[in-house]
Amino acid sequence: MRSPHRKRNKIVNAKNPHGRVKEMMTADPDIYLLAHGPGGKAAEKKLHEEHVERRVAREWFDLTPTDIGEVIAL
Repeated sequence: MRSPHRKRNKIVNAKNPHGRVKEMMTADPDIYLLAHGPGGKAAEKKLHEEHVERRVAREWFDLTPTDIGEVIAL
């Protein structure tokens, strides 16, 4: 997910990613889904570990366009 106002990306595991975005829209109406795919909690944990230096708060990351491209390519 991407928050254009915060300029942050959220790496999160969700069974219903579109529903999760809808829930998040109550706090940030402009948030949107960048990508979703298989992998579950294991993939989420791996992505969190790979981008730990860019973590700004819990599941929110300050990712570069290159980082985002790498995440989407998975």
